[in-house]
Amino acid sequence: MKLKGKVAIVTGASRGIGKAIAIDMAKEGAAVVVAARTEKEQEKLPGTIYSTAKEIEALGGKALPVKCNVGDEQSIQEMVDRTLKEFGTVDILVNNAAIGYYVAFQETPIRHIDLLFRINVRGPLLCTHAVLPKMIEQKRGSIVNITSSAAEDVFSRIIQKNEERKPVGVLYGATKAALNRFTRGLAIEVSKYNIAVNAVAPSAPTYSEGLVMWNPNVDLTLFRDPHRYMTKAVIFLAAQDSQGVTGGVFYDEELCWQHNLLEVRK
Repeated sequence: MKLKGKVAIVTGASRGIGKAIAIDMAKEGAAVVVAARTEKEQEKLPGTIYSTAKEIEALGGKALPVKCNVGDEQSIQEMVDRTLKEFGTVDILVNNAAIGYYVAFQETPIRHIDLLFRINVRGPLLCTHAVLPKMIEQKRGSIVNITSSAAEDVFSRIIQKNEERKPVGVLYGATKAALNRFTRGLAIEVSKYNIAVNAVAPSAPTYSEGLVMWNPNVDLTLFRDPHRYMTKAVIFLAAQDSQGVTGGVFYDEELCWQHNLLEVRK
C-alpha cells in the first residue's frame, strides 16, 4: 500500500473527483478526512461527507467525515484541529474543493467574483496555512492542489453535442492560474522542511456531478472516470516529499505514463 499509515485530508470529498481521490487513497492505506460542506443529499448534486465515509468504511478503510467550508477560516481550523485530535498528525492535504463558473465576465456580479476567489484561491491557501505547522514540525508532508487546464486554455476541452467548444470561464481559469503559481512558489519555500507541493489537472474532461450540472447537454460518454488517471496521479504525488517530485504542475495522464502508474494491458 502506497499510503499505509498516512493521514490525508481531502477537501470537496462528498462527490466527484474529490470523492474518488478519498476512496482510492483509503484503498492505499491512508486514513482519510472526508471534508466538504454537504451533510444532506441535494437533488441536483448527490453525495455527502457521510456517504463517502461509509463507502470507504465498507471497503475496510478508515474515514473521518468533517463538515468544512473552505471559504471560512474558522471552519478550516476546526477541520485541522479535529484531524489532529483524531489521528495526531496530517501527512497529506489534497486541495480539491472548488466551484466552477462559466458565465461571461461582463455578466458576472461582483459578489460572484469574490466567491470564486474566496473558494478557489483563498480556500486552498488557508487550508495549506493551517496544516503547515504540523508538517513543518514533523519534517514531512505532501500538498496536492487540484488545478485545471482552464489555467492555460481559452476554450474548454469539453466537446458539446454540436461538436463545438465553449470559451472556458475567464474567472475560473484565473483562479486556477493563481493556484498554479502558488504551487510552484510554495514548493521552494517549504522544501527545507521535506514537504512536497504539486498540482495536477485532468488532461481531458473527467466526470464530476458539478461539471455535468454546468454542461447538461454534453455527451456523458466523453467524460473520463476519475479513477482512470486522476486518482493514480494524485496518490503518486501524495507519496512524495521534497526529495522526490515537487514544484510541478502536471496533467494526470502524462504523469501516469511518465512514472509508470498504469497497469500494462496484455
